Amino acid sequence: METRAQDRTEIADAGDRTIQVTASDETVDRFDSIVRQNWKLDNFKKNPVIQFAHSYNEVPVGKATAVWIEKRPTPRLRMKVKFAETDMGRELFSLYRGGYMRAFSIGFMPLESRDMTSAEIKRATAAGHIFNPRLFKPLVHEVSELYELSAVPVPGNPNALVDVKLGARNQFQVLTQLADTCTSIAPQFSMQLRSYLGESAKVSEYIRELSRVDRRAQKNIGRAAIAQDVLAELDRKTKEIIRKLTVPAAPRCTENQLALIDAQLETITRKLGLPRNTSGFVPMNPENYRKAPRGEEWRVPGLHDFGQGRSWGQLSLGVKISVVRCYAWSPLGSVPHRFCDLRLPHHRASDGAVVFAGVLEAVKQLGETKLPAEDRKKVKAHLARHLMFDFQVLPSDVPKEVCR
Repeated sequence: METRAQDRTEIADAGDRTIQVTASDETVDRFDSIVRQNWKLDNFKKNPVIQFAHSYNEVPVGKATAVWIEKRPTPRLRMKVKFAETDMGRELFSLYRGGYMRAFSIGFMPLESRDMTSAEIKRATAAGHIFNPRLFKPLVHEVSELYELSAVPVPGNPNALVDVKLGARNQFQVLTQLADTCTSIAPQFSMQLRSYLGESAKVSEYIRELSRVDRRAQKNIGRAAIAQDVLAELDRKTKEIIRKLTVPAAPRCTENQLALIDAQLETITRKLGLPRNTSGFVPMNPENYRKAPRGEEWRVPGLHDFGQGRSWGQLSLGVKISVVRCYAWSPLGSVPHRFCDLRLPHHRASDGAVVFAGVLEAVKQLGETKLPAEDRKKVKAHLARHLMFDFQVLPSDVPKEVCR
């Protein structure tokens, strides 16, 4: 089987983590070969997997939802690629949308091949291709079977062309809805988001106006390029403030408002293809919490201790917030989407009392728990305050894992 990163990869956003790509054409690649667009696609259509960098021992990152061959203006293999609802899938979609990755690569088996003729070599050389006879024999693959398509960071040809078209209308609608929801809860964020949206709309209209006039004029080409840079910067700023928006149990928010913001943030990050934020926060202590007797035995609470037989999704937002406050770390947001995402419990489930043995166990588990470096410092300080102020443990007696 052979793998080739073809030279003309065009990407156009089709919404819902889907992009439209040119997977292959008949340009001479870095392996000094031409792949004619005569494809056997039956087996691929039965299993239309999208891999990352031809890593066949890893799970797919997406699937091809449509495959076809275009004959004009030049023969090429086209696909619609939908990335998976996984961390890797979302991250790759974000990289393509942002222009940080620009190529795909085909994994295929040549079925009929021949030597490249001198005329074909001459045409390719005249077009700027440099052959390397010591490494590759110039070939033309007349018929091939497609095995898979891979997302790759480095294309087989340095002249890879990318055409990114953002789904601006859907993006504008969901961002506007988010700004409306946050008007009374997070007014500064809402105002900033509306400002970016207004500027983006003006720049987009300016670009459309340029497209209606003579696009060949050199001055209009320069203006369009500058406008695209401005639009990209506004898009970057918008995504940045969305990443920073968190409402960790803000007292001014009602349960319905928090739930609505959580749902809209989930929607907007998915539509924009933003990678999942792995950082978190240290929750506040339970309201009016007290300390349990110092000799009380510690038992790690489970969901049944909080939910009384109900699943995490069935709990009200108020109960979920109470549960979060029994732990030392939670993912960003008002509440995590899964109970198992909470880390380092040290409060009693029944009434929120802090348990000395639970704090010591959290200190012990902290060294084995994967947390962002900045969050780890905050968790250490939180646990140290419990030991020193709730249980009068002297700083010299605080375990080194906390003070380190």
